[in-house]
Amino acid sequence: MISINDLYFKYPKSEFAIQVSQMSLAAGERLAIVGPSGSGKTTLLSLIAGIETAASGTINVCGRDVSSMNDFQRRRFRISEIGFVFQRFELVDYLNVRDNIALPYLINRSLNLTPQIRKEVVVLAEKMSIEDLLHRHPNKLSQGEKQRVAICRALITSPQLILADEPTGNLDPANKQIILDLFFEQLAATDRGLVVVTHDLTVADQCDRVVDFSTFHVSKLGVTV
Repeated sequence: MISINDLYFKYPKSEFAIQVSQMSLAAGERLAIVGPSGSGKTTLLSLIAGIETAASGTINVCGRDVSSMNDFQRRRFRISEIGFVFQRFELVDYLNVRDNIALPYLINRSLNLTPQIRKEVVVLAEKMSIEDLLHRHPNKLSQGEKQRVAICRALITSPQLILADEPTGNLDPANKQIILDLFFEQLAATDRGLVVVTHDLTVADQCDRVVDFSTFHVSKLGVTV
């Protein structure tokens, strides 16, 4: 599902850098990444998704070499093959909840927004207990409601890989477990992989493996996973 080798990334005009000597994720595996803020967890997710590009090394995701793609190819691949739950949600303010969930189909012409997909939007919203909010806009939602919309959007394309950055950070314990159960249901059904960044050890404990970034130096991270 994921294979990373000799990865090096550095932000321009910054001393912060990440080095990942080797990392892999098997189909259906759940990997949690924990550690302090600023240790590179979110940056690693962005590199896997092709949002950021490495200075050197290779990143293979779902059988594709992300590191060799151009910007357009990475964006198209990310929308169709990866479900990304952003820490800050990244909802579109002028779209209602229904269209925010269906957003991958609205911005990628290779994805067909069929009547069945429209029904699946409602099904996911029901599972997340936000079916009554489908006509609302993000500015009328609580933080927890926005979080659930973002998670529905990540799942709507039935992606092979789910990358989740603090997916339960704004949720109470009951809703947190609902979301985790939905993640794991999706994974178990089709051998999808999950990489989740979290500060919540109760989330990490439900994953197959845990990588703790706190054991590495922030400015030069050497990881073998």
